[in-house]
Amino acid sequence: PAIKLYEQVLTDQRRVLGDDHPHTLNTRHNLALARQGAGQISLAIELYQQVLIDYQRVLGDNHPHTLNTRHNLALAGQEGGLEREQ
Repeated sequence: PAIKLYEQVLTDQRRVLGDDHPHTLNTRHNLALARQGAGQISLAIELYQQVLIDYQRVLGDNHPHTLNTRHNLALAGQEGGLEREQ
């Protein structure tokens, strides 16, 4: 249920706020987290990688949200056996 809710919120946020709004980016991060919690590690890693790029572009490399996403990507990579460096 959480994944579907995040997807619905994300659709609305993209429409109302735009793709680069911090709330939209945060929902994308939370959707990746939900996918990870559901055992969908490969998809979670892909989502983390995508939102990390956008966080870096929009908020910068040293913003707490960017750092948190990088951290969660590392955890998901460890859980899923990610072999290449990010």
